[in-house]
Amino acid sequence: MRKKGLHAMGKPSPPNAVWPHPQQIQVVGTGLLYLNSRQLTIISNLDNCIIIKSAKERYANIFFPPKLNIANPPSNVNILESLTLIVKSKVCEEHLKLTSDESYKLSIKDKKADIEASNVWGILRGIETFSQLLFINDENQVIVNDTVIIDDSPRFRHRGIMLDTARHYLPVPILKKNLDAMSYNKLNVFHWHLVDDQSFPYESKAFPELSKKGAYSQDHIYTQQDIKEIIEFARLRGIRVIPEIDTPGHTFSWFKSHPELITDCWKDGKPNQAIYAVHGEREIFDVTKPVVYDIMKTLLNEMHQVFPDGYMHLGTVLQMKFDT
Repeated sequence: MRKKGLHAMGKPSPPNAVWPHPQQIQVVGTGLLYLNSRQLTIISNLDNCIIIKSAKERYANIFFPPKLNIANPPSNVNILESLTLIVKSKVCEEHLKLTSDESYKLSIKDKKADIEASNVWGILRGIETFSQLLFINDENQVIVNDTVIIDDSPRFRHRGIMLDTARHYLPVPILKKNLDAMSYNKLNVFHWHLVDDQSFPYESKAFPELSKKGAYSQDHIYTQQDIKEIIEFARLRGIRVIPEIDTPGHTFSWFKSHPELITDCWKDGKPNQAIYAVHGEREIFDVTKPVVYDIMKTLLNEMHQVFPDGYMHLGTVLQMKFDT
């Protein structure tokens, strides 16, 4: 959705400047169609699917932003009659996967708009593209070019953003705003860096003491309900949530409840000594202890039940050089 004349907010992009740029886009002529919120019907062959249903509800406010007081079209203009969403598989898939097909075809002609995709994820990308084709004229009316053909698919299957909520806690509403922004840019993976040296905000069912002692405070914890809410919010936007539990280093927050898991870090022959930009006082798992593997196995099995995605990130970016 683009608004002409908002120069104080920066120069608006021209009509049909879809982001990311589609693989193929063809705009024929300069004819326009007007949109009326009371006349535009949005239908699908999979209307009962929650992915489709929630997208229709969200995008109604994007097509016609409530705060902009959108004006009705004049009586003597061509009106876009319908937006039809066609899911070829007729399957309401539950979760986006790495191998999911997100391609779609979009066409606007004969006063109708159609989006066709193999599955619901392609439909989501197509609706976002359709929303970006709309723009608001100087009379505050929503318009779109009357003949547009787009054939699009992502260049990369994994298009992600990583947020580190261990070093800097982000409230759930802020995470949701980020997920919305990701959907507007057709990004599909939220890499959630949950745990690090600084804090352990993940509320574990098996080991609740990890967050009770390892979080910044009890106000800086992601409860099981919070996490469930984030996963569902992301799912409805075609976004996977991949959690990261940083190990075997960056584990000082574990030390606060389970000191037996962590090794001492040394400097000049003294234990529990931090070296800035190298290591903290105590921050690396002692992999010689069986208890480390027992706790990790239990925790990871729990997280596998909480997070539906097939992938989990374990950090493992650190290597330490020790003098011999």
